[in-house]
Parts: sequence; structure tokens; C-alpha cells
Amino acid sequence: MMTYLLGSSISRRTGMMQRPLALRGMLYSLVAMFGGTLHVTVTDIKQHYRDNSSDLAAAKLGPQYAAGGILYYEKMLARNRALRRLNTESGDRLYTAYGNEKQTLRAPRVPLTERLEALREYCEKHHPATEGSAEGPTSGAAGA
Repeated sequence: MMTYLLGSSISRRTGMMQRPLALRGMLYSLVAMFGGTLHVTVTDIKQHYRDNSSDLAAAKLGPQYAAGGILYYEKMLARNRALRRLNTESGDRLYTAYGNEKQTLRAPRVPLTERLEALREYCEKHHPATEGSAEGPTSGAAGA
């Protein structure tokens, strides 16, 4: 919708309807590319914000949740590294050496290593006593 409004506004202001069709086509193509790029960029930024805020909200529930998040991301990175080694044909194309998913021009998700580091920093700042002990949210009930 925004792309259409931008294109029609530019067309009206510059008198493009009296210009050749090829020139209008180039203008509309540029506006469409700009609109598509803007949409993808804003969508990725919103997804990064959601990922980071959901990790932080879970960590704020308590030290066990933060430790569980750390354990989860460590396991996901280890799984991805193992899949990279085991799947010799496409493993290098799918995962980095650190265990993150490979991304091309856009980054639709926050890399797992960044999410892990953000949780570790949160734990160091807010839960220094539980740092390093990733027991998970239900570990207290298992010992009882």
C-alpha cells in the first residue's frame, strides 16, 4: 500500500503520465524495489526485537529460566555443529563453524551465539550466584 501511494504521488508531482511508458515503468520498478527492501528490512528488525525481548522476558522470570535459556542455546549450537560435521554435503552450506544458521543478505533471525551471549550477560549482571550452573527450570523438583 505504501509503495503504491509513493509511486502514485511521485507520478502526480512529476507529471509522469505524460512521459513515455518506459520511463514510468522504470520509476515504478525503482519504487517497488525500494518498497520491497524497506518491507524486508523492517520485518527483520521487528523479528530481532521480538527474539531479544522474549529472551529477556524469560530470563526475568528467574535464575532457573535464564540458566535454562543458556543451556538451550548451548545445546542448539552443539547440535548445529554436529549436523555440520555429519552432513558433509550440505552441512557447510547450512551452518557456520560456531553453530549458527548461515544467512545470506538478510538476517531474519538473531544468531544463536548472540542470543546466548545476551543471556550470559544478563545472568552475570542480575544472577551472579547462578552463573555457570545451567540446571534448567525444573531441576529443583528432581532433587526433592
